[in-house]
Amino acid sequence: MKRGSFTVFGIAVAGLLMLSLGAASAQYVVYAAKEGVVLFSKSPERVFTLEVPGKKVVPMGGAQETPRFLSDGRFLQVTVVTLKEMGGDAGMDDKALLRLQLKYDADYYKRPVADFHTEELRLKDGRDALLWDYTPEVQNVTAPRQLNLTFRSGDYVVVLGSALVTKAQGMDEMKAFLISVADSFKKYDGMVELKFLDDGSYTAVPVGAARP
Repeated sequence: MKRGSFTVFGIAVAGLLMLSLGAASAQYVVYAAKEGVVLFSKSPERVFTLEVPGKKVVPMGGAQETPRFLSDGRFLQVTVVTLKEMGGDAGMDDKALLRLQLKYDADYYKRPVADFHTEELRLKDGRDALLWDYTPEVQNVTAPRQLNLTFRSGDYVVVLGSALVTKAQGMDEMKAFLISVADSFKKYDGMVELKFLDDGSYTAVPVGAARP
């Protein structure tokens, strides 16, 4: 997981039909969808999709391991932290694990956990989630407040990071945006291919499955 305060600048416009993000292995691919884009993680250990809604969704920063987007002016960064990285145990319940992930980040920033405002949430599929926000020690005029929504999937935690990048944006708006992205999460057992229809909707087909 790459950490650090978000820096919202240097926007690189790229084609959205199919954009590879990451190393040569192309762990992430972005597809145009019905309303926004679909982020597809092709890592054999973490096969999942997330939908980023918006009328104009722009990938930021070119090839990188950590996908970043601007969606109608709203910043989004997607990272994955494994249980091994944070010192977690598979037997931990989800709420405890999400609190451990928060402490993992707080330790990196050298900040006490008490500096982070937290809110426990329940996603539409019943999955526990943790929303936490904080003010960076060094104020960034483009991102004075940063917030994250985290949830567990098996042996890793997905971290959706965002920030207030304009004065017009509010915490409620950004919270709703992150929840909508989290609610779209779909995990797949085994490698799949995404098949898109003309209307922008898609289905996941196991790799090697017979095509109609």
